[in-house]
Amino acid sequence: MPLGAMRHGFTFQAADEAVTRTPKTMTNSGITFSSGAGDKQFGSHSAYFDGSDKGYISNNSDFYLGTGAYTIEFWFKTADTVAEIVNQQDYNDNTGWSVGPRSSQRMLFAVGDNSSISVLVPSTGGYSDNTWTHAAICHASGGGVAIFTDGVRRYYNAGWNHNAADTTEDFHIGTGYGVSSGLFRDPAGGPTRGGYFYTGYMDELRISTVDRYGVTNSTITPPTSAFTNDADTVLLQHYDNNLDDDGG
Repeated sequence: MPLGAMRHGFTFQAADEAVTRTPKTMTNSGITFSSGAGDKQFGSHSAYFDGSDKGYISNNSDFYLGTGAYTIEFWFKTADTVAEIVNQQDYNDNTGWSVGPRSSQRMLFAVGDNSSISVLVPSTGGYSDNTWTHAAICHASGGGVAIFTDGVRRYYNAGWNHNAADTTEDFHIGTGYGVSSGLFRDPAGGPTRGGYFYTGYMDELRISTVDRYGVTNSTITPPTSAFTNDADTVLLQHYDNNLDDDGG
């Protein structure tokens, strides 16, 4: 794509100029911020979720992942076994996507194509409870998906290219509909988000329109500093005592 072109509503600048985009506004519903020793990975604070908190951004096409390249990554610290951390999904028509922990320290990624849901979950665990861990879900343009935790690829499918269909739902952190009986929905079968609230910490969330780590790599090096904004970033949150989108 030529420099200065438009993608997802953002203006890409020349290499020697700053990347500019309009930061998104997230509504906070109960999320607090912690600065205690061990409660943050980078910066001054992390976001803390007590099992009833969430943040959300009004439906935005920048979160429509489709079948292109993308990376969803964040740091987390939890002992939760069933929750949704980051998602934009619709319970009614199986559209969108969701990421969250499952039993035995596994990070799940689910995608709905308006017909069926593809649920990807490693066969074995990939992190320790209550330990800061980097998670990255990567998808390559043209196909191929990987789930990394703690720098190790825990799941890989070279031919996977399930469409994350566009949804009219809001983007959420801290809760989601989850997966029940092959659908995006609450465990009781309804349209609530009460069954999949997250309990734990999160720091440094970045969503990108590029496969940042390479799905074919079996190991990666987790970031050693806070994420930075660039032309491929559509959301960047540091959680330094706020829910600001720090790209711009």
